[in-house]
Amino acid sequence: MYNRRTPNILESRDVSNYQKRKTRSTEGYLRHKQRYEQVLERRRQIEALRSERDRYAHTETKYNRNEYKDKSKIICRYFYRYGKCTKGDSCLFSHDCTPLNSKDLKLCHYFVKSEGCKKSAEECKYSHEIHKFLCRQNVIAGFCNQGAKCQFNHLPIESIRRMDDTEKLKFCYNNKKFLVKSLINYLINDKWIRPQDIGVCDDIKGVTAIVTAYNKIPDHVVKTIPWYLHYTLLILEKDMNTMQQQKQESDE
Repeated sequence: MYNRRTPNILESRDVSNYQKRKTRSTEGYLRHKQRYEQVLERRRQIEALRSERDRYAHTETKYNRNEYKDKSKIICRYFYRYGKCTKGDSCLFSHDCTPLNSKDLKLCHYFVKSEGCKKSAEECKYSHEIHKFLCRQNVIAGFCNQGAKCQFNHLPIESIRRMDDTEKLKFCYNNKKFLVKSLINYLINDKWIRPQDIGVCDDIKGVTAIVTAYNKIPDHVVKTIPWYLHYTLLILEKDMNTMQQQKQESDE
C-alpha cells in the first residue's frame, strides 16, 4: 500500500549537505539580516512617497476644480499654436493670447533686405513693422553702427548691461561670431589660452588652438562652464574636422 507519510529528508538526501544548508554562520546571518532591513526601509520610503503623492494629487485636483471651474481662464492650445480654433467664439477656453505664428513674433527677412518683399504687409504672414523688434547688434555689442538710422528698436545701455550672455543668446541664435567670441573671452580671462596663440580664429590654426585649450581644462572645471560655451566648442570641432579634411584633399 502507498504510504502517504512525508518522506524524511534525512533519508533521501545526504546528511552533511542538509546540515550545511540548515546552519548559517553568524556573519552570513547578519549580512542577510542587514539586507532584509534595507529592503524594508526602501519599502517604507516608497510607501511614504506614494502616500505623499496621492495626498498632493488629491489636493491639486480639488484646487483645480475650485480655481478653474470656469474654463474661460485657460488658454486654448489650438488658438495658441495655430492662431485659429475650429470652435471660434463658441470655444469654452480663452483666446486672449498671442499665437506662436503671429506677426508680432516673426519678422519678414525679405522686407528687411534691400530687394524687399513681393507681398504686401496684409498678404505676408510675417511682420513688416521693423520698429517692433530689437536691434540684434545693439543687444549683443551694446551699440549699433547705424545709430539713429537703424529701423530696429534700441534698448538703453543700462538695460543691456544687466543682461548676461545667456539672455543675449536669445537675440543671436544664429550668430556664430558672438558665440566664438564669448568662448575666446572665457579661455583668455581664465588663462587657459593666450591671445597670441589664437591669431585669426577663422583659420585652422586658430580653431585648433581653441579646441586644444578647451580640451585641456579639467573635468571638474568643465562642469562649471556655461552650456552654450560647450555647444560652441562642438561647432568649432566640426569646423576643425572639415578644415583638416579639405586641407588633406588639397594636398593630394
